[in-house]
Amino acid sequence: MPETYEGIELPASYHLNLKDEPPRPESDGDGDIEYVSGPYLETDNGRFVLLQPNEEPTLGTCREVTRYAESIYLEDVAEGANICLETTAGHIALITYQGVSPQSDPSSYIALDITVWRNATTAQP
Repeated sequence: MPETYEGIELPASYHLNLKDEPPRPESDGDGDIEYVSGPYLETDNGRFVLLQPNEEPTLGTCREVTRYAESIYLEDVAEGANICLETTAGHIALITYQGVSPQSDPSSYIALDITVWRNATTAQP
């Protein structure tokens, strides 16, 4: 059964771990999803796939697509775009990118909605 978390604001240089319920921004250690100023997303514990507009944002699609990347530059991602993440712990997430903070904001962050299927695939060593 998936868990959905909406309106997550992930500050620059912070990461999320999908094992956490709910995922909360952390500043130390490795993360499944990290927002790096530049701006881009990176993962220490998995692999991303940026879904094409014609691909259904489902668990099945996230299991099937294989255009893997360890980082995704946000200049290449439109607001509302979907990104799959498969972690080495066996979790799969569908990340919907909602945008970056306004330049007038004193902090830099991105807004995400995340649906997580925990233990949806075999963990990798």
